[in-house]
Amino acid sequence: MKLHRFFPFLIGFSLIVAQPASANIIDNMLQNGQLALDARKLSEAERMLQRVIELDPTNITAHKNLCQALELQGKIEEAVAACRGAIAVNTRDGDAYYRLGMVLANAQNYNGAMINIRRAIGLDSQNGKYYASLGEILQRQGKLEEAIAYYKEALELSPGLDVARAKLQEAESLLQL
Repeated sequence: MKLHRFFPFLIGFSLIVAQPASANIIDNMLQNGQLALDARKLSEAERMLQRVIELDPTNITAHKNLCQALELQGKIEEAVAACRGAIAVNTRDGDAYYRLGMVLANAQNYNGAMINIRRAIGLDSQNGKYYASLGEILQRQGKLEEAIAYYKEALELSPGLDVARAKLQEAESLLQL
C-alpha cells in the first residue's frame, strides 16, 4: 500500500500540533504552581514548579517561584540552588539575583546577599526595591549611614515605596540615638 508515504507527513504534523499543547500544559502548571504559592500551599507549589522545570528547564519563572516556595518552607540550600538555576537560565535577569540575595540575607549570609543584590542593581539600576533591600541588609549590620543612602535612592526611584520610607525613618531615628 501507499500509506507509508504519508508517515513522514503524519509524524511531522503530530509534532507541530503537540508542541503548542505541551506549551499550554506547562503554562497551566506554572499558573497552578503560582496559585498554590499564593495560597501558601508550599509543598504543592514545589511539586508543580519542579515538574514545570523538568518539562522546560529554561522556564526562569518556574525557577524563581520554586526558589520562593522552598525558602518559605525553610529549605534554604534548595532555595539557593533554585535561584542559581534561574541565573543559569538567564544571567541578565536582575530579579533572579535579587531573589538569591534575599534568600541569603534571610539566612544571615549578608556578604553573599549584598553581592547578589548589587548584581541585580547593575542589571536594573532603576528598581527601587533593590536599593531598599540593600539598605535593609546594611541596617541589619548596623551600617546606618550607608543604609540611609540606599533608602533615599530607593525613594528617588520609587517614591511610592512605603517600606523604604518607613525603613528610612527607622534608620534615621536609630542614628540619632
